[in-house]
Amino acid sequence: MIQLLYMSLNLRAWNLATDRNSKVGYKMRITFAIRDGVPSKDDASRRNLQALRWLAERHEVLLLPVYDNSHSPPPLPEEESHLRDRLRRDDIRVLAPVPDPISFPFLSIRGLRGLSLTNPRSRAEINRLILSRTMGSDWLWVADPALVNSRALLRDLRVQRTAVTWDWDALSLLSFKFAAANFPDPRSTARLLEGLSWVLTESTHFRRFSAISVPGPADQRWLRRVTGRDILWLRPLLDLDDFRAARELPGGNGPVVLFIGSAWKPNVDGINWFIKKVWPMLRHVNPSATLRIVGRGLTTEPIRTGGPGIELVGEVSSVIPELTRARVIIAPVFYGAGIPTKLLEASAAAKAIVTTPYCAETVGGRSPFIVAHDPQDWVRHLSALLADLSLSVYHGQQNLQYVTRQFGQKPWEDTMRAIEAIVGGDIGRN
Repeated sequence: MIQLLYMSLNLRAWNLATDRNSKVGYKMRITFAIRDGVPSKDDASRRNLQALRWLAERHEVLLLPVYDNSHSPPPLPEEESHLRDRLRRDDIRVLAPVPDPISFPFLSIRGLRGLSLTNPRSRAEINRLILSRTMGSDWLWVADPALVNSRALLRDLRVQRTAVTWDWDALSLLSFKFAAANFPDPRSTARLLEGLSWVLTESTHFRRFSAISVPGPADQRWLRRVTGRDILWLRPLLDLDDFRAARELPGGNGPVVLFIGSAWKPNVDGINWFIKKVWPMLRHVNPSATLRIVGRGLTTEPIRTGGPGIELVGEVSSVIPELTRARVIIAPVFYGAGIPTKLLEASAAAKAIVTTPYCAETVGGRSPFIVAHDPQDWVRHLSALLADLSLSVYHGQQNLQYVTRQFGQKPWEDTMRAIEAIVGGDIGRN
């Protein structure tokens, strides 16, 4: 009874939840801060959308958009309408947006943005806005890396009894990967400085968060070393039913090699390397092979499309038809962040996959993906898969079993419940 009385006095915004599945046992008020407002269709936005939907089913959720000063945020009614369309629910209120702190630099050196050296007056004003938006909230879910790069803000959030969790990539690791991959380009120096600044941020501010979650095991291992604390792996979540149609044509429709991505630099570098180093040799072995390049921003400007058999498709409304016709999916990506979603989607479509050691390691190192180490290795694996339908079907089924086991609803929801329980315990101690 004493403990219940204590909780009722201190957990001011909590109500008993009607959801019996909630391990916390209370309905919290959550402010969900996210860059650029309502999640769109890219991988990071899909991740945020899944978390937002899950939290809204169990708690009261307010959406806090974060925008930089390069463009004006849409009107609130438009944001709320977009949110209803994306989530198919109308019980999430959209708050007035706050500016991204990086939009108001005190030192406009890109390599130092991890320190969030925002103009002090602007930083103080942004902190005031964040505190006013989160007043009365039990939990601030942060999906914008620069938003809480402020010791004063984290202290004030703690004072007002708002727990903070952070869900993003290990940005120091990402910066170091970019620096190494692009050396000796002068921009790699800026990336190196950026990585060092993020290490400083992660090793100090991250100790103040109730929980930290990341999209991949490499991020998890890295931040554990940097922060000295436990880091949760909130793995990507796939709805396997979305890919059922792609599984109806095992082995695809002929010798079609498919690349799915975006104009993000690791993707562009990877597919250009493949076109230059692998594709001519593969076409020599299999003249009927076709390479289809699919994704937003993948146009003739970033992609060097010289050579026969290459079809630059660009953005499509759905990747399912592309996955259906393909015999094998390639992911020639050598650096980046998180887990390439293209690998998981191809696995859900029961397609054979050939990829790099880097991509294979992003999922934990025990995947059934075929790993190629050099151009000759790529040609050997791809020519075998294109020539042997039964071999490609076999590898596709192995991939489907793997993604079903590792990236289904249960492991994802277990981590969400763990974050929820950590926050509940942290609030109870305040």
